[in-house]
Amino acid sequence: MNNELFIAWRILKGKHSFGIISYSSILSIIGLAIGSASIILIGAFSQGFSNEVKKKLSSLDGHIRIEKYGSDQNSFMTQNEFNEISGILVPNPNIKSIHSFNQANGMFLNDNLSEGSIVFGVNESLIHELTKNSKNINFNLQNFNDTTVILGSELAKNLNIEKGENVNLFNLNSMIKSQGIKAVNILVLGTIETGFLEYDKSLSFIPQNFLQTFFDQSEKLSGIIVNLSDHNSAEFVKSEIQDSLGRIPFMTSTWLDRHEMLFSWMNYFHQPLQLLMAFISILAIFNISSILWMMILEKSKNIAILKTLGFRNNQVTRIFLWMGFLIGISGITLGIFLAGFILILQDSYHFISLSSDVYFLDHLPVEFNMHNIIYVGIIGLFLNLFFSFLPVLNIKNIMPAVILRED
Repeated sequence: MNNELFIAWRILKGKHSFGIISYSSILSIIGLAIGSASIILIGAFSQGFSNEVKKKLSSLDGHIRIEKYGSDQNSFMTQNEFNEISGILVPNPNIKSIHSFNQANGMFLNDNLSEGSIVFGVNESLIHELTKNSKNINFNLQNFNDTTVILGSELAKNLNIEKGENVNLFNLNSMIKSQGIKAVNILVLGTIETGFLEYDKSLSFIPQNFLQTFFDQSEKLSGIIVNLSDHNSAEFVKSEIQDSLGRIPFMTSTWLDRHEMLFSWMNYFHQPLQLLMAFISILAIFNISSILWMMILEKSKNIAILKTLGFRNNQVTRIFLWMGFLIGISGITLGIFLAGFILILQDSYHFISLSSDVYFLDHLPVEFNMHNIIYVGIIGLFLNLFFSFLPVLNIKNIMPAVILRED
């Protein structure tokens, strides 16, 4: 085998009567490197983007929500029901924390500027868990009390209000039910920027007890937020919770259920790009097959001499397969190093930036995945050897006596 590899290397690096062979070999290596690097980069960027969005959304929404439904559109859970459910869920080793929450529709007014908001009533522990992965936090939880509110950054911007100023909060439910205007003036404790524009434009947080009193939800709960040790286990734990509680009258949903359309779009976006880059790599591999075919035609005299010296057909075949392998491994290895270099630069310096208003993030995150690199390398080499095998089948048709006599 060492002799076969040595001969393959000498033929590959030697001079060729057809100058296009050397030129095409270089282009094939470059094309295969670009294709391999592109597939690795797309996988790393796509996985990094998906994981970062999932981490933020799962944190901000809570991993699992348990809500009650019934004939009344605004069905509430009682404190006793919360205590019973908590007692059932606490032994589950996958569950990290269990919190109740309240939710209502409110409106904020500052001078002549007004904005609607989804107002969440939470305790200090829950708001810490919901906002821990947010992009920018500008408040001190120690001062979170019944006279304060935390606004989404875009909501505060639209109201033209800053931290430390006062804003008027209106109870929209009271106004809709014609119970009169119910409003309170509260202090803006600070703002939160999640990186998700729709959240930052509509979310606000106030203490849970204050919301229950102001929005007429005394001794009522909107639901339960369950946070897990691993957000990826949400579907599994959801099934366990449904088995424990039943499906009536409680409704269990995960953060994936609430953002199903977003992740479907991300999957549809990712697959065509990977397919496109795979075609680029296959095209480069086809070029390698063409190069081997031209080399066999060019080196037919050398092949005849090798056969005359006692080389069998399968030995000569392996020589040209080694040539195809050397070209393929060079392109794939170069592609892996190129992709790794770009990923390290992006992870360190974030030179590929994004608009956070559109993509939820201000830069393209990176997820290093060795399985993806190994997958690209193995599949690339397999296809390379397969298409290299096709042209070398003609070697058995080269007859030494005919070739040498004609020469």
